[in-house]
Amino acid sequence: AHENTVKDQTQTAAALEDSIASARMSAEQQSQAQDASIRRAIDQANERRRGVKAELDAISARDSDLRREAELAQGEESAARREMQNLDNAIRDVNQNLSNAQRDDGNQLTKFGRGMPK
Repeated sequence: AHENTVKDQTQTAAALEDSIASARMSAEQQSQAQDASIRRAIDQANERRRGVKAELDAISARDSDLRREAELAQGEESAARREMQNLDNAIRDVNQNLSNAQRDDGNQLTKFGRGMPK
């Protein structure tokens, strides 16, 4: 009877060792599966980040282009305003000269007309 008890205990111990080994293997497999799942999630997040970075770069490039275009447009507007001011000044000067000449009974117009081809 004592031998049967020892034999039963030995079998029970062997079964427990197998269960422990199986549990360890199962835990390792679960850990590896979790690791693989986490790696996939990280890879997907990195891929999405690369996509967002590409979008950001494209937006930044468009922003730079628009800023350059706005600066050019401002320069063109300033040049046009200066030209308009110069033309306004020239028109005002000609009108002033004409007004002066009319008050001078045409003497200045005669001076300006001397030597001019007819």
